[in-house]
Amino acid sequence: MPFAVAMLLTFGRTGFLPIIEVYTPFDYAVNVFVVLIAPVFAIIGFAGVLSGRYLKVVAPVGLLAAWVAIRVFASRREYWPHYSMIITILLALLLASQITQWELRRLRHCMLVVSALFCVFLLVFGRELLFDITAGWTKRRRVGMEVSAGNVIAYPRVLYMLVFTCFATVLIEKRKWLKLAAIGMMIPPTIVGLSTGGRGALLALVVAILAFVLGLRQKLMYLAALPVVAVFGTVGVKLARTFAPLMVERITSADDSGRLGLYREALSDISLFGRGPSAYYAHNIFLEFLQDYGVVGLLLFCAALVTTVGCLWRLYSRTRDLEVLWAGGLLVLQMVAQQLSLNIFYGFFWAAFVLPLGLAARPVFWRESPNELVDADESFERMSSEQLVRQV
Repeated sequence: MPFAVAMLLTFGRTGFLPIIEVYTPFDYAVNVFVVLIAPVFAIIGFAGVLSGRYLKVVAPVGLLAAWVAIRVFASRREYWPHYSMIITILLALLLASQITQWELRRLRHCMLVVSALFCVFLLVFGRELLFDITAGWTKRRRVGMEVSAGNVIAYPRVLYMLVFTCFATVLIEKRKWLKLAAIGMMIPPTIVGLSTGGRGALLALVVAILAFVLGLRQKLMYLAALPVVAVFGTVGVKLARTFAPLMVERITSADDSGRLGLYREALSDISLFGRGPSAYYAHNIFLEFLQDYGVVGLLLFCAALVTTVGCLWRLYSRTRDLEVLWAGGLLVLQMVAQQLSLNIFYGFFWAAFVLPLGLAARPVFWRESPNELVDADESFERMSSEQLVRQV
């Protein structure tokens, strides 16, 4: 199940190289696994944690999903999201909400596997794309734009999720070979991500990295993070100037009147229940909920967001588990990017959004060793009273 969630956090069911319209038999096998096999284990796990505590945690997201469904079905059918997007979102909600704290490390390792697979697929099937990027052709066109505008907008965020995971791995992992592998796997998605010209996704990556580094709260970790941040920043600027001149051009351009116009339109079209989805969206998740789903939808989303952030904050404050901090960074990346692009019908956003709910539904406590975790439901039976007092 962690591998299925790793796919839903990144490439979902579209394959590893949708930007060049390559879909391999391996992509098909992964899709079948995510759709048919992993949900069976998730449903079994869901039945095991179904309790008053779990229902209380997921209630805000459930109410939000119900309200969105009502407003979507009440809108014109031509504006309904494609059924494949609905399937992906439902899978994201189901699977990501079942990940427990002790599975976070496994999930991060699965994300590294996804990153490695992307690098391999890129070298095997996307060598022409790499040649285009290194030849500087991106100044004349955005990579992926000839496939569809949607892919070129969504793809940078997906790639930067891999980049952020590799960056966090360099600081979290103790095994040197894995640190070196993460540094190497960080480069290809960075190159392709920059070449797509996605400004919002790049800003989201920077904010997520800063949030992760500031959340370390350890002087030793700060010292370890500084050279990594410095090297990553230097390489990133070099890549932007050498391989992705389009990114530099779009970042320095002040012409963004179209986006500002959408914001103004959203603020001028406010109602209690919203208009429902349409051909245009605000490119800002708060304004989108306000415009399409009304004041009711915005309040429900804010309640769900507060619940999700609260789950992360309480868990990290109690455990100081850096894997939880990494999961928080994924949410930060998605939330920042969602202020500038896309509508709400993308599975990777909701996978990151509900991931903390599984952590809150079945929290775990440290045993004697920080590397050994037990389920909270079993910890009170297994740990002595002295250990429980120490935990509190």
